[in-house]
Amino acid sequence: MTGAFDYDEGVGVLDRRGDFPETLFTKDGAYVKPTLGGVPAGLDVYGAVLEGSGKTWIRQSEATHAFGFVPPFVGDPNDLLRLLRGAIDVERTETGRERGAKVARYKARLDVDRALAELPAEERDGARATIRQYWVDGAPNGIPLELSVDEQDRLRSLSFDVPDAQRVLIEFFDYGVDVGAETPPKDEVMSMDEFIARAKSLCTGSGYGTQSSTAACMLGTMLEDEPR
Repeated sequence: MTGAFDYDEGVGVLDRRGDFPETLFTKDGAYVKPTLGGVPAGLDVYGAVLEGSGKTWIRQSEATHAFGFVPPFVGDPNDLLRLLRGAIDVERTETGRERGAKVARYKARLDVDRALAELPAEERDGARATIRQYWVDGAPNGIPLELSVDEQDRLRSLSFDVPDAQRVLIEFFDYGVDVGAETPPKDEVMSMDEFIARAKSLCTGSGYGTQSSTAACMLGTMLEDEPR
């Protein structure tokens, strides 16, 4: 996944990757833009729900913002740097070069309690529950991290291992580019309430589709139970 993000303004764009849709973060909220037909039939939740609606974007609610930026930590790049304030036992290890920039590399541990305290209060329980899906004991001794910082004290990379999953690597580069994140036109946006209603309708095979979509049904039911 690649993209551009302005941490001062809190806006940015993450490009589509596999079955993850394009994600847009603006001053007015977060939006996702699926690529119709980009996922096998029966699994294309977004495509199935959007089909025939005339809409191309779905507006995310506060409770469903985590469509997948850095699982299992945050769904929104705005939260990433705040989360890293929970790093402890930081140790410089070596120097090197990354994408042409000279960097200093560090090892650290992410103290889960300190990190979650940096998130908005309403997001902490959900973030902790997500972490426990991977670290079943809640990582009481912290989560090992590797980071690099350039000569201007800018973060250049962050990596960590997730149990029973692949290593996660995030790189920060091309500082200074124009992000250009603008709110989509209203007539192209589907609300989360409408998205949930259409997903549930697909489950019964009536209203919006001729085929039942188990994935759409499950997602619609799940989101309906969350506060928005």
